[in-house]
Amino acid sequence: MKQLLIVFLISTIPLFLFSQSYIETKWEKFYGGSYDDKAKSVVSTETGFVVAGWTRSSGNGGKDLLVINIDKEGNKIWEKTYGSTEDDSANVVITNGKDGFVLAGVTTVKESGYTHIWFIGLDKNGEKKWERMQGGASLDCATKIISTKDGGYMIVGALEAKGDHDRDMLALKVDSKGNKEWHATYGGRYYDDMAYGVIATPDEGYILVGYTKCKGAGEEDLYVVKTDKYGTMKWEKTFGGAGSDIGRSISVTPDGRYIVCGTTRSKGFGEEDMYVIKLDNTGNPEWEKTFGGAASDVANSVVCTTDKGCVIAGSTKSKGNGKENSYLIKLDNKGEICWERGFGKKQWDVAESIILLPDNGYLVLGWSESLAGGESDMWALRIADNTEPVIKTYVEKKLLEWEKKGPGESDQDLAARTSASNKENKITELRKDAMTFYSNEDGSLAQNTTNQNNNDEPLLRGGGDPLSGLNVKNSSSTKQPIKIGNYFALIIGIDNYIGDWPKLKNAVSDAKAIENLLKTKYQFNSFHTLYNEQATRDNVIKEFEWFVKNVKTTDNLLIYYSGHGEFKQELNKGYWVPVDAATLSTSNFISNNDIQTFLSGIKSKHTLLIADACFSGDIFRGKTVSIPYENSDKYYAKVYNLPSRKAISSGGIEPVMDGGKDGHSVFAYYLLKILNTNTSKYYDASQLYENIKIPIVNNSEQTPNFNPIKDSGDEGGQFLFILK
Repeated sequence: MKQLLIVFLISTIPLFLFSQSYIETKWEKFYGGSYDDKAKSVVSTETGFVVAGWTRSSGNGGKDLLVINIDKEGNKIWEKTYGSTEDDSANVVITNGKDGFVLAGVTTVKESGYTHIWFIGLDKNGEKKWERMQGGASLDCATKIISTKDGGYMIVGALEAKGDHDRDMLALKVDSKGNKEWHATYGGRYYDDMAYGVIATPDEGYILVGYTKCKGAGEEDLYVVKTDKYGTMKWEKTFGGAGSDIGRSISVTPDGRYIVCGTTRSKGFGEEDMYVIKLDNTGNPEWEKTFGGAASDVANSVVCTTDKGCVIAGSTKSKGNGKENSYLIKLDNKGEICWERGFGKKQWDVAESIILLPDNGYLVLGWSESLAGGESDMWALRIADNTEPVIKTYVEKKLLEWEKKGPGESDQDLAARTSASNKENKITELRKDAMTFYSNEDGSLAQNTTNQNNNDEPLLRGGGDPLSGLNVKNSSSTKQPIKIGNYFALIIGIDNYIGDWPKLKNAVSDAKAIENLLKTKYQFNSFHTLYNEQATRDNVIKEFEWFVKNVKTTDNLLIYYSGHGEFKQELNKGYWVPVDAATLSTSNFISNNDIQTFLSGIKSKHTLLIADACFSGDIFRGKTVSIPYENSDKYYAKVYNLPSRKAISSGGIEPVMDGGKDGHSVFAYYLLKILNTNTSKYYDASQLYENIKIPIVNNSEQTPNFNPIKDSGDEGGQFLFILK
């Protein structure tokens, strides 16, 4: 059983490589009892912080609203609970501008089970001064509250309007005592709409952010609404695609722009990615970015920083221990990653809220759960961010050198070289150099992390060397011979489908021909094959799991899949179709997201996936910098010693041919031909692709692709076929 208050003062164990001297944990504390306790919001005070959320460890029963006052070191001063025997919780806390606090959340009515919007005024000691409820016979809620210029409050969330059977995005204006002045709703009928964030605008209006199911392109779309001071809509915007896209938080930049963060299932790399949009004051995007890996990555809160950037707090399942871990990303004003950091020593840790402190550090709030205990504790973490002073010192030192008059340089040339515009460009260049310098030293400020723009193109941080982001510049591979590990192959071919899927003619013969060629001509140590009835979903997954457990970092893996593929436009996702997928339902398919997850977990030096199936190009959706080809031992040493996760597909997001030449598909025919006629000892995947691309295009209606597999650990290397 957990104690009432659990305190850890040791340094956090980082999930990613960041030096404690730059992103420094000042203190970390946990608050809670024997059952679940979760923190949702935090506000800074003159003496420390006030934390709000809910508890099952104390109070009157069910979930109760919990508010804790802590000092600047995280030590508890007082705590209070409020609520009935039903579930009650706080989603947000703010100061009242004087000597007290206001909390907003939900309370449950015992008789009906419905929830009402609930907000409470407290004095500085946590004693209740007033409370109010709003709502009707529905599941109404308050998710965010802010102060207004007239001393009142703006509350947002969701409300079921009379006559409708859905919840609408809500804006509720109340006075300083919580008395209603007006309310307005946004969205449409028959589908839910919700607000999770709100900010006041200079014209005394408001911007709400959340989601809508009534408008936009997909299931839920990120929804932004601008109103005047009385709640009349001025404009609305939706963002997203066919999947679920939700806005969670909004913050204003020093230059009057707005940063919105949330999650997307329509864009990005994986199951769910962080979604960040910078808007101008008319709601038009200046940029959109997604961040994350093959699993779920969530943005819950954003705070803008004095350098026009922002820090986003949330959670990741793509990195760390594979559970849900707290995750912070610092972005500059263009949405590029400055640093990223994971925290947490337990099995599950989620950052729900973040605030900026006067020293440019951060207070992060959320909850943490251990595997042994099974219950969650409130979690608070204070961080010092020293990256900007470090970068500033570096830039100032280098700039002084750059501004010195060079040998033989005239005063006129010096003035032209150091003009205001050139100086600005030089400062930008030096800031990037600083990031690269400290990254190469100890990973303190940067990391080789995939970051997508709205074209899903990974961006590499680094200096002038286009290969520095791939760790080529400092790699010892240019001086060392190639040390070859074991070669594994997984070959899958399916002709005889059951159910609704038509039988194929060439898939198994293609796969067996590939197996035979690799066995007889190239260095492969082990073959795993699944043909026809063997290629069930369960067997394919078991093979992937075997490779995860048994393949070492010095080994190489080739996967060849020949069979049906499917692409679901409404889900924006591609699939392999195993032999036992009897219907058109995706429940028995193997998604490209699943494949990416396994490939990122297999520890091989190189993995090459070759897929001859319809819509197989969905596996990438991205490009990266590659090492320029040259026919030399130095080149092959470079590309072998750098990890790679690449795929060659028979087509893009398009159907591909089953029939072709000599009993093989067009793709397999030329693949076999090129591999069979190769006479070079080392033959890499990029050469293979270049030699099959033109004849396939000329002899079919399909276009093969060759790219890194998105977010799976590719660093610019190449899979090598090595002759026996």
